[in-house]
Amino acid sequence: MNYLLGKISDASKLLNIPVSTLKFWSKKGLLPIPQNKENGYRQFDIESLIKVGHIHFYRSLGLSIKEIPAAFEKDFDESTILLDTKQQDINKLIQELHDINKSIEIRKACIDEIKELSKNPYVFGEPDFEVVNEFDDYNPYHLQRYVDDNTNAITVGFFVEGEYIKFRGLLGNNKEKYKILWKKSEGKKWIECITSQNAETKKTDKYFHLDKIKEMGFTPKTTLEQFKLLASKNKTLYHYYKMWVEVE
Repeated sequence: MNYLLGKISDASKLLNIPVSTLKFWSKKGLLPIPQNKENGYRQFDIESLIKVGHIHFYRSLGLSIKEIPAAFEKDFDESTILLDTKQQDINKLIQELHDINKSIEIRKACIDEIKELSKNPYVFGEPDFEVVNEFDDYNPYHLQRYVDDNTNAITVGFFVEGEYIKFRGLLGNNKEKYKILWKKSEGKKWIECITSQNAETKKTDKYFHLDKIKEMGFTPKTTLEQFKLLASKNKTLYHYYKMWVEVE
């Protein structure tokens, strides 16, 4: 004998599932709800609660209402195959969420660095990377690395006989076969600051900062600009870069 436990509204509160959802499952034939012969109300029993738990579980796995009846008909081996497949999907989703969370942490760190270095510019500090390779627009590997992480993009500038020459680069290492634009060496003096470029007009304040460094009595030799963030200031969108300036 099944003992009737309560009306749909009572089950809804107990299970934390909307009444409309329970009624919909019942209408679709997934959830038979016994009728109380004394008062005519449909009331849940233990079997109904067990069924709800399983329906809710399958829905949480992403199964549609139409797919759930077939899930109930699976034997142990077939159920294991289904659960293994869904577990793989979940593990993939967990990794994707982990990557998103990591990207959030990196972006927050960029914001903190931009704010701090904008407040206290022109401090001494070396680049935190070893090699910059020449960027090749037609190289799929380079394009993919740029798309995956924009901070891989480095602009290298050299002051040569009074001229300032710039090259597009990509973070690299000594093991890669690509042309090296810049390689870290000991004994160099570097000054750090944040530069910004108007995303629409392309106007940059880089040269303002280079002039400030010259006013401090230094001679710029090489610049390294690493893209950090695309963000708005006073309703205007800017590209923000961290710039290292090798000085003498």
